[in-house]
Formats: sequence, C-alpha cells, structure tokens
Amino acid sequence: MIENATNNRPETPHILIVDDEESLRNLLAELLTDLGYQTTTAKSTEEALGLFEKTPYPLVITDIHMGGLSGIELMQIIKTHNNDTQILVITSHASLDTALLALRAGAYDYLTKPFETLELLINAVKRALEKYALTTSNRQLTQRLKAGNTNIQTDINNEERILLVDDDTSLRELLAELLTDAGYQVTTAKSTEEALGHFERTPYPMVITDICMGGLNGIDLLQIIKQHREDTQVLIITSYASFDTALAALRAGAYDYLCKPFDELELIATTVKRAFEKIRLLTENRRLREQLTNSPAPTKNQP
Repeated sequence: MIENATNNRPETPHILIVDDEESLRNLLAELLTDLGYQTTTAKSTEEALGLFEKTPYPLVITDIHMGGLSGIELMQIIKTHNNDTQILVITSHASLDTALLALRAGAYDYLTKPFETLELLINAVKRALEKYALTTSNRQLTQRLKAGNTNIQTDINNEERILLVDDDTSLRELLAELLTDAGYQVTTAKSTEEALGHFERTPYPMVITDICMGGLNGIDLLQIIKQHREDTQVLIITSYASFDTALAALRAGAYDYLCKPFDELELIATTVKRAFEKIRLLTENRRLREQLTNSPAPTKNQP
C-alpha cells in the first residue's frame, strides 16, 4: 500500500486506487496526486477492503479482473459499508456485458484501459467527487435544519425535461422514443438555431446535442447555453469522434461525451440518469442552503 498526499487537510478528497498492475496503479496515483487529491493504492481487492474498513474513501477506482475477489464484488461490499462512496470501474477486458454489470451494481462510471487520454479519466473522477460532495453536503445541511427544529421543505421541482438536438432524423427520433419511454419529457430540434429558440423560451435542465451540424456546432451551442443557465447539463454526442473534440467539449463544460453509433442504448440512458442525479443534488443543495440562511436562530432551550 502506498499513500500520497499533497496535504492532509480533511477537505482534500481521498481516492483509493485498486489495480494489480503496478505501473498503472502508480501512474494514476501520481496523476491524481499532482491534481491535488490524496491517493492510497492497493494491489488487490483484499488489501483494499482492509484499507476501506479503516478509512471510508469518497472515491474508489478499481480494476475488475484481479486475483481473488473481483472489482464488482469489491464494489458490492463497499456499498454495504458506505453507500455514498463513488466507484469508478476500469478494465482492459472491455465488453458491454461487464460495463452494464458494473453500472447496474452501482458503479458511478466505467472506463476501458489503456486510456487514450487521461483527461477523460480526470473528468470522470471530477464528476464522481462532485456527486459525493453534494450528497454529503445535503445530508449535513438537513441535519443542521433538523437540529434547529426547522421544517424542511421537500417540494423540489424534479421536472426532467430534455432538449435533444441532432440533424439525423432517424437517430433523433430513436433517442426521443428511448428517453420518453424512460419517463423524460423530450423536445427535439434539428439544428442548433432551432434549439436556441426553444432554450430561450424554456431553459432546459438537460441538453443532448450532436457536434457537427449546419450553422452553429454543438460546442457553440454548449457555450451559449452555459451563459444562459450554468446548471444545465449538456451531453455531447457525435459520429465524428476524436479526442480533440472530446476534450474541447469537456473543457467547455460538457457533462459527458459519447460517440455514435451507440453499441448499447442503455449506456446512454445511464448517463442521462447520472446527469439528472447531479441536477437534483444541485437543486436540493441550493434549497437547503437558502432554508438554513432564512431559518431563525435556535433559542437557548433548543438542542
């Protein structure tokens, strides 16, 4: 076990990295430490469990295939200890079956080795830690409101509306049908210009957009949307995949980036669900903070 830390401040996220490949384990630890995270490494699931029992980590990055317990089994045990812990699964034996198995078992995300660019991994780590931070912050705010005998408002508007933008009619209709069947309210647009007209009338919590279309491209649309409504989550999809466009999208504030054609539509549905979880947590966090600010100070007789 190797532990690295830029500092030991409690607010610095601590990540447990589990992989039986020493070179990759050390590479990830060095990368994440350089980014300001605390990291601890383990070469087996058994070693990882021993570490986790002493220190519940907010994020665990684990390979699937190792000697002894698998990464999926490790994930299931960790979730029984601390359900808030986010788990990022990585594997060099990639398949849709293992991806879906990991996601259905509660993994935050799933990435394949070797990583063609580490920035995609860094973005997944950032998103996972954002979810952990929002979840724990909301719990703490709720406890403070309860301690002050404040009635907690629960009327959050969870309207799950999606603006879907693609000039490919068949794909646009397919995705709209899939997402409608999943319970979302979907509005479609065949161009970025049409999408902006919809968005100016009704800001959407989530936008799914292709990159390459006539007129403004998806990155332009993303940047304009973020100026209007920073909390809107934007999922970029494209059939002209390159890591330059992926990085441009992520750096412009995209929630995630997926390549067409989609081998498994369930992976899209999972990504959309994860984005709405973030939207819900952000909304709840803002509401709880407003309540705490506006609630009367507890009297001396109150706990």
